[in-house]
Amino acid sequence: MIALPERPNWQQAAACRGVDPDLFYPGRGGDTAAAKAICAVCPVVAECLQYAIQAGERLGIWGGQSERQRRQARRHFIRPPRPTVCTFAGCTNKPYAAGRCRRHHREQERA
Repeated sequence: MIALPERPNWQQAAACRGVDPDLFYPGRGGDTAAAKAICAVCPVVAECLQYAIQAGERLGIWGGQSERQRRQARRHFIRPPRPTVCTFAGCTNKPYAAGRCRRHHREQERA
């Protein structure tokens, strides 16, 4: 007999517990509204989403998000967004490279 891994504690309180798993794996282009509605009232939706991102779950609805939404979240988690202003103290110019505006970037290259 194969021993199954223990479920994380948060799964015991999940709103989807006891619901048909096929609802959360609708297939390409399938309707996800019902699964996301269950997730919307789930008390452990944040833990579920965090688990799915960390475990690399590629299929199904987890934490109220589709595969595409989780992929975007992983990219944001792995590669944080670029700064919107220069990282040089007191400068509010748009960044050019390495988070600095053209002026401060050139000064850094010269130094």
